[in-house]
Amino acid sequence: MNTECKTIKELLEERELEQLSPYATTCKNSKGRKRPRNEQFEIRTEFQRDRDKILHSKSFRRIKHRSFYHHIMTISEQDLHILWKLHK
Repeated sequence: MNTECKTIKELLEERELEQLSPYATTCKNSKGRKRPRNEQFEIRTEFQRDRDKILHSKSFRRIKHRSFYHHIMTISEQDLHILWKLHK
């Protein structure tokens, strides 16, 4: 019986390695940040934090509904949604 207890973040990183292409950049193999983040509960990966930062930014929400950029932003949202599903 395996008594090793893994964190959610470690499980997500393992799933990333299993599901993504060997050529894909994974969280585990990224260079990281210049200034490390000190979070009390490290559940999300760095890529998930970056995705959330983009999706919930004021500028992304502001430009999302403009008709000229609607097609471009819809594509970007679809790409981000696909990335989100991969990181689930």
